[in-house]
Amino acid sequence: MKHTQGEWVAKPNPSDSKKYGIWSQHPTRGTSLIAMAQIDFMTEEELKANTKLIAAAPELLQTLKHVYAVISNGGNVKEMQLDIEQAIKKATS
Repeated sequence: MKHTQGEWVAKPNPSDSKKYGIWSQHPTRGTSLIAMAQIDFMTEEELKANTKLIAAAPELLQTLKHVYAVISNGGNVKEMQLDIEQAIKKATS
């Protein structure tokens, strides 16, 4: 199974402030909606954090696959520290 390609970004829905969308920005296919999160039982802070985490999923997956490949080949992931930190930062800040 493949996920929708392109950078994923989280941003508020312009027509409804209680909803946030996760959008794919693909260089050749344009922008498309991946998912919509809505405030029902969570705070706005939780909603924003959840959408950022979802939007960071492709980068987190790519980083995790790279870390696994390095470890599988007996390598040291210390050199990947900056990449790992950037992926985590995108998902959590």
